[in-house]
Amino acid sequence: MCKATSDGWRANYSICNLVDEPMAEDTPIRFIRLPEVLRITGISRSLVYKLQAEGKFPRGVKLGAISVAWVESEVQAWCAQRIAERDASAVSRL
Repeated sequence: MCKATSDGWRANYSICNLVDEPMAEDTPIRFIRLPEVLRITGISRSLVYKLQAEGKFPRGVKLGAISVAWVESEVQAWCAQRIAERDASAVSRL
């Protein structure tokens, strides 16, 4: 299950991958910059950093002195977890 841990954001891709399949070990890691994170998630820049500080959003990866990016699969897993939480709450209300 997707969860924030003490050492940052981690995901079990067999559960959280958007296509419900384990992430292949030879799948390349893709870094995405903030504008793409905002486009994918639909949340604001300030909320990204707020959730990240609270351990509720994947941490950025420092690429250089001032460059930061996020691992695309971790951002997608975070989105999938939001959907799973929504669906679980809808089922519990029935």
